[in-house]
Amino acid sequence: MLGTTDDGDLAVIKTFGNPEGTIVLFNEYFFYRLAILINIPMPKSGI
Repeated sequence: MLGTTDDGDLAVIKTFGNPEGTIVLFNEYFFYRLAILINIPMPKSGI
């Protein structure tokens, strides 16, 4: 799902109940944090 932030920026919104299952959200968050820890440039993200 695509939405907009209060600043007018576009944001991808992921929710529970997606066709791939809820573990996908955990996997994406885990590897996002891992990439940040090893200094791989990543776009800003949040929960």
